[in-house]
Amino acid sequence: MAWLKNNRKTNSFLWFLQLFLSIQLLITVSEKTIIIESLDVADFYGVHNQHLKLIRKHFPKLQLIARGNELKVIGTD
Repeated sequence: MAWLKNNRKTNSFLWFLQLFLSIQLLITVSEKTIIIESLDVADFYGVHNQHLKLIRKHFPKLQLIARGNELKVIGTD
């Protein structure tokens, strides 16, 4: 009988996990690439990337990837 109770808990957990993963797939992830042309890249990012760190601080859910004159911004809608 104890096995049956554990099996029900396992099945409930697996159902919840499947539901959670399905919901995660419905969330839309957006990705934008910004090309920095009219500014000096060093000025844009700041000394020791201080400007980039400030953006990350104010928008913690965004993922920022800086490569040269390209800034890739990734986040959910």
